[in-house]
Amino acid sequence: GGVLTQKNVCSHSRAAILELGLGPDDVWAHIAPMFHLADAWATLAITVVGGAHAMLPRFEAEAALALIERERVTITNLVPTMLNRMVRHPRARELDFASLRLVLSGGAAIAPALVRETLEVFGCEYAQTYGMTETSPYLTISLLRAHLRALPLEDQLRYVCKTGRPFASVELRVVGE
Repeated sequence: GGVLTQKNVCSHSRAAILELGLGPDDVWAHIAPMFHLADAWATLAITVVGGAHAMLPRFEAEAALALIERERVTITNLVPTMLNRMVRHPRARELDFASLRLVLSGGAAIAPALVRETLEVFGCEYAQTYGMTETSPYLTISLLRAHLRALPLEDQLRYVCKTGRPFASVELRVVGE
C-alpha cells in the first residue's frame, strides 16, 4: 500500500477545497467505497469546510439515486460503472437532482455518451479525475476553465472525458511519449 503522511492528506484537502469550491453548504455522498481514496479524501475536506456527509453502506443504483435526492447531495465521486447503472436506472429521470452541482468520476476511462447521459440525468457539471493512492489521490481533473465552458457541448465533451489538467497544487511533467 501507499504510505500517506498527515501533510499529504491535509495538502490535498486544501487543494480540493479550492479546486472544487467546497463550502459549508456542500453535502458529499459517500457512494464509492470509503476504503479507497476516490472517496476517502472527502471525509477530511468536507469536514474542514463544515459540509455534511451522506453515507451509502453498499452500492445499489436505486439506493444511490435515492440518497442523492433525499439528502440534497451537492457533490460526489463515482466510477463509470456506477454512473452507467445509475443513469440507466428506470427511475433516474423521475427523481429530483437539483441540489447536485458536480459529479466527479475516475478509476477508468469514460465514454462521451455516458458523460452526455450523466449531464442529462443529473443536470450538473461533470469532471473526470486521475490520481493514485500515493498522490492523496488527485493529480488531474477535467473541470473546464471559462474559455472551454463557452464551447458547444460536443466540444466540451472532448475535454471533460479526458483526464484533464493538473489538479490544484499539482505540478506535472510529461517525460516521454
